Amino acid sequence: MCMREDEVQEIVKHFGNGVDEVSKELEEYVDKVVLLKSRYVFTWKDKKQEYGFFTCCKNTMRTPGLPHKSKVRCPWCKGEVQVIKERYKSKYLIDDGRFIWYEKSKVDPTVLVARAIYTQRDYRYDHTNVKTTYSTHAAYIFKIGNPIMLRRAWHGELYVDKFAGPDYDSGIFTNHNYKENLDNKYNAIANTELKYFKYWEWSNTIRVSSVDTLRLLNLYCRYPLIESLIKMGFGDVIESKMYSGRTYSAINWNGKTVWQMLRINGNDYKKLKAYRNKISIEFLAAYQLAKKHNSKKSIEKIEEVGQECELNRLKKILKYTSFDRAVTYIDKQLKKKTDILHSFYSANSVLLTWIDYIKDCKVLGMDLKEDSVIRPKNLYEQHQNTIKQIKVKEDREITEKIQNRAKKLNEYIYENDTYITRPIYSSKELIEEGKVLEHCVASHYSKVYANGETNIFAIRKKSEPDKPFVTMEWYGKRVIQVRKYKNLDPPEDVMEFVEEFKKEILEKNNKKKNNKKVA
Repeated sequence: MCMREDEVQEIVKHFGNGVDEVSKELEEYVDKVVLLKSRYVFTWKDKKQEYGFFTCCKNTMRTPGLPHKSKVRCPWCKGEVQVIKERYKSKYLIDDGRFIWYEKSKVDPTVLVARAIYTQRDYRYDHTNVKTTYSTHAAYIFKIGNPIMLRRAWHGELYVDKFAGPDYDSGIFTNHNYKENLDNKYNAIANTELKYFKYWEWSNTIRVSSVDTLRLLNLYCRYPLIESLIKMGFGDVIESKMYSGRTYSAINWNGKTVWQMLRINGNDYKKLKAYRNKISIEFLAAYQLAKKHNSKKSIEKIEEVGQECELNRLKKILKYTSFDRAVTYIDKQLKKKTDILHSFYSANSVLLTWIDYIKDCKVLGMDLKEDSVIRPKNLYEQHQNTIKQIKVKEDREITEKIQNRAKKLNEYIYENDTYITRPIYSSKELIEEGKVLEHCVASHYSKVYANGETNIFAIRKKSEPDKPFVTMEWYGKRVIQVRKYKNLDPPEDVMEFVEEFKKEILEKNNKKKNNKKVA
C-alpha cells in the first residue's frame, strides 16, 4: 500500500522513538533467552600462564588450562560459558536469533503492537568489545478494523503493507526458529482491545505458535467474530483462512452475525455439531451445497463428499444437475470397470472427466438440459466419443479455412523450367507433405496457416508435380524457411528458384500493395 513518508512516520510513532527502539526488558530477554548460548571465555597464553576473557561479564582472569570447546561456569554471573582458545577461533563465529516482541502502542495504549526482530553478536574480530545488534524486519499494529504491517525493504526503508491476506508475514522468519516471551505477550495484550481474545486457551482447537499468533491476531482484527467460530468448533476453517487455504466461499467474512458468516442457521449447526465436534471447511462447504439443493443425503455421505470431492469442481457440475443426482452419478461411475487403464480411481477423477465432457458438449452444441446428455450411462466412453467429434469438427474447419486461404494465394503461384511452387490446398495434402518429407509442417503449422498467420507452399518438380519434394514457409515479402526430406536444406538450384520467387512474386506484389495504399 503506497503511503507518503510522513504517513509512515505517523504509524511509526506507535513504537515510540522508532521501530528499532530497544528497552532494558527487551535487552534482558535477548541476553537470557534468545542469545543464551552466546557466552564464551576466550583463552590465550602469556609466558606459559593462560588467561581467559569472559564475554558475559567482560572480565579477565587467570584460567587453569581450559580445554577448547569445554563448558565452564563464569565466576561472576555463574552462567555457563563455552571455552574458545584464541588460536582456534573460527572466522565465522556469529551468533544470531529471531524473536517477536509485543508491546502496547505509545500513541494509544489500548492498541497492541508487535515487532519481528533479528538480533546478532559478531565475534569474528575484537571479542572484547562485541555488541548486540538489533534489526526490526517487520512491525505490526493490531487495531480492530485496521491492522497494519510495516515492512523493512532491502535498502532499509520502511513501507506500509496493508494486510491483504493471512500470509502477510510471508518472508519474515521463513524456515527459521524464532522465539516469543509469553509473559511479554500476555502483559502486552492486557487492557488492550484484544484483552478478551484469549486464543492460547484453544491449543486443542487451533495452532497458536509465534507466527501463527501474528496471523491469528491479524484475522481477529479484521473479523472479530472468528473468536465465536473457533469456540463453536470451526478452528479448521479459521486455519484455512490464516494460511491462504481454500475456503470454497463457505464463509461470509463480512457477515455481521455468526450465522451470516457460516451461511447456516442454529438448527443446521446443532445437526453438524451432534455429528462431528470439529468441523472442517470441506464438511461445512459440502453441507451448504447439500442444503442449497435440498439434498436428502445422510450427514455421513455429505461429509464424505467434502472429503472426496474437490468442491470447486463439484460446483461447476451443480450448474447442470442437483447435488443428490451428481453424488449418485459419481458413485455409479466409480463402480464401472471399463478396463484397467480407463477406470475411474477417485471421485475427483470422475469430476475432471465430467467437466471436460461438458465443455465438449457445449462446443458440439449438445442440449445440456437433456438428462441423457448431462449424465451419460458410461461417462468415460461418451467422453471419448465427444473427443473424436471435436477432432473431426476442428479438422473440418481447418480444411475449409485452408481451402479458402489457398484460393487467395493462387496469385502467388510461380514456376520456371524445372520447378513450380504453389499453396498447399487442403489439410489432407498438408498431412501428406509432412508424412512423406518427415517434418513437422502438419502438426505445427496447420492452424497458423489456416488462420492466415503464415503461408505454406509446396515446391515440386515439374516432372513430378504430385510428389512432395520441398516445403516453403513465407510471409509478407520474407521467406522464413525452406525444408526438404527430414528438415534438411534443399539443393542449391532450389534455393536459386526461391530467390527468383522472392524477386518476381513477393517483392513485386508488396510494391503493388504499397502503391495502392499511397494512391
